[in-house]
Amino acid sequence: MQSVPESKPGRPLGVSLAIISSTLLFSLLPLTQIIIIALIRRRIYDNLISTDGMQPAYLGIDYTGLPDWRTGMQIIIALIFLLLAAFAWRGRPAAMRWLLPVSVAGILVINAVLAFVVSGPADQSGASSADAFFAALDSGRIVIGVLTFLYVYWYMNRAPARAFYRGYFLPSSD
Repeated sequence: MQSVPESKPGRPLGVSLAIISSTLLFSLLPLTQIIIIALIRRRIYDNLISTDGMQPAYLGIDYTGLPDWRTGMQIIIALIFLLLAAFAWRGRPAAMRWLLPVSVAGILVINAVLAFVVSGPADQSGASSADAFFAALDSGRIVIGVLTFLYVYWYMNRAPARAFYRGYFLPSSD
């Protein structure tokens, strides 16, 4: 009988899509949002110290969309998830098959709590049309997050993903 050399399973396309989509949604999008907020704050600060003596029209209005504590929390969560996604992409340790969907679910729960509980409209005084716009964006982001979680959870439990994270194919039962 001729023996077939053992080969390590390659990363399936579905695993790549799961890692890339979750990284885009839970790491790169929040970090891009933070960069844009920092640029807006810098632009506002530059206009506040103008030398012509005129006061800008947006003095006292928060154009950044996020409080400072939430911004810091978003940076930390995004960087931790980026590290987890790098390990999941590599395929080692094997526990990344479970850790990636659990971390996606955890970040989704944190985002939902921040969007609907902490930032909820308890008092409508000072609310503007921008608040309704940001609430709609948060709702859409949560829906996309749920769909991403379902895909990540579904694909990480398929046989090709299990073989990739295990590092070998199971023997066939002929």
